[in-house]
Amino acid sequence: MTVQDPEIVAKYLHVFFSYAMKRINRIKNTDGRFVYYTSAATACSILEKEEVWLRNTRLMNDHSEVAHGLKCLREAWKDLEIQTTMNSVFDQIGPHVRERIETEFNSRLEDRVLETYILCISEHGSALKDENGHPIVDEDLHGRLSMWRAYGGDSSVAFVFNSAPFLNESDAFRAFTSPVMYADPPKFREEFLSFIKNLADNIDWLKEIGPDNFVSLMEAALVAATLSTKHPAFAEEREWRVIYSPTARRSENIKMEVIAVGGIPQRIQKLPLKDIPEAGLVGITIPEFLNRIIIGPTQEPNPIAAALGTLLSDLEVPNPYERIWISGVPLRK
Repeated sequence: MTVQDPEIVAKYLHVFFSYAMKRINRIKNTDGRFVYYTSAATACSILEKEEVWLRNTRLMNDHSEVAHGLKCLREAWKDLEIQTTMNSVFDQIGPHVRERIETEFNSRLEDRVLETYILCISEHGSALKDENGHPIVDEDLHGRLSMWRAYGGDSSVAFVFNSAPFLNESDAFRAFTSPVMYADPPKFREEFLSFIKNLADNIDWLKEIGPDNFVSLMEAALVAATLSTKHPAFAEEREWRVIYSPTARRSENIKMEVIAVGGIPQRIQKLPLKDIPEAGLVGITIPEFLNRIIIGPTQEPNPIAAALGTLLSDLEVPNPYERIWISGVPLRK
């Protein structure tokens, strides 16, 4: 089993990440984009350093997000119908497969969760339509009000990115982009049962790859499910995550640094916005990657626009000021 073989990679994604692949294909087929809401200060840092930071899951806005995904997974794992289907699959692959998966997952869970770093982005483009099917809010002009309220403080900025680099199949960063599934335990159970049935439908291939590969791939799929499930109340965020676990798969192209953020010293992972053509990664430089910048609620939009325009000019972005939009959304305190 060679991970470089495109056919094997495609099969692996279809079998172990079918939910994510459906979402990824939808983004690709609609030329979707992603947006990153942040502060004006962080926006300037991204442009000056040509990098984005991935932060530890322990320092997310709500650390209970990881606990929620783990709760959903554990409840589904104990479900009688799921257990019956799982055991039928596992028994055909090899002896003690279920026990090996449980041991592998539980023994590495703390390390995988506590030493995983993420960048949170959101699908861009209004999901709210009027009776004629037209967007109610033009997010290219105004952004999304709920996201302005949650991120950026009194000087909010949104980077709208083209989706291709996020969905590139290159392994240059040894990170993966995952759609968040908004689910309570019953909804998660439904999706997890579908996942197990998909394993059953591909049992011949799973037997071919052997028990060792199967256990490793299952552990990776379970960790991804834990890290990519959120409470359904957050569904309007339409979040995706770039997930990087250096203790599992370290990339030489991502550098760790200790930085104080909000007064809290912490390790962050710096992902460079630079092409790595020898690894098949292109289109990630800011002139190609950045679709537009939207300036959100703030008392001083024009100085922020001027500053960002200067930084885009320094990066040789063509017609830099044409990529900057002032939303006009009023700042409320």
